[in-house]
Amino acid sequence: MKDCSPSVAPIVKGDRFNLNQCQKNEFEREQMKNIPYAYAIRSLMYAQVCTRPDIAFVVGMLGRYQSDLGLDHWRAAKKVMRYLPKTTCLCIDGWTTWK
Repeated sequence: MKDCSPSVAPIVKGDRFNLNQCQKNEFEREQMKNIPYAYAIRSLMYAQVCTRPDIAFVVGMLGRYQSDLGLDHWRAAKKVMRYLPKTTCLCIDGWTTWK
């Protein structure tokens, strides 16, 4: 993720998340075991609460699939992570607000 291309938006019109994208067989479950999805969502939630309210909707949507995720959900989480460095100017800065 360090050298990835930035994303224009965390979610775009037409992105859908549903139960059909969840794991369907044992092979997919084994494949998804090594992906740190819950850790990524937890980190995005922390960023959302502290400084990035612009990602609240998509993080809430992705958080629904922590127990039964699919590869599409992981790709969407990575897309949100690619969006964050490009938009650092949108952060809430507590130091300038409280001065």
